[in-house]
Amino acid sequence: MTARIRALAHAACLGLIMVGTVLNARAQTVEADLAPVIADAADHYGISRTWLRSTLSCESGGYRADVVYGPTRGAAGEIGVAQLHPAGELRRFLAVGYDNAFDPSQAIWYTAWRFSVGGARAWTCS
Repeated sequence: MTARIRALAHAACLGLIMVGTVLNARAQTVEADLAPVIADAADHYGISRTWLRSTLSCESGGYRADVVYGPTRGAAGEIGVAQLHPAGELRRFLAVGYDNAFDPSQAIWYTAWRFSVGGARAWTCS
């Protein structure tokens, strides 16, 4: 490997590390922004804050902003921080009066309610 190729490879690695660091910092900001909503919803419905928080983190790929706020969807079209499936939970979400699955507050309150009534099995990460 020539010195130039090694230098380019090294620079690419540093760039990837930097991107990963930026994405991680952004996810931590999203998580911090959502923490009060998660706490309120979990407390209101009498479910574990940790359970709700860890499920949402897992479903959203670690609170990735592009997943939480859009436009990124899951492989089967799942939407938002709770990854509501179009053929399942998204229909129920809309049917009970919510209107925006990319609104984290709506998705969190809906998910907390579903967990409280025994619907957690609808989530892969629960």
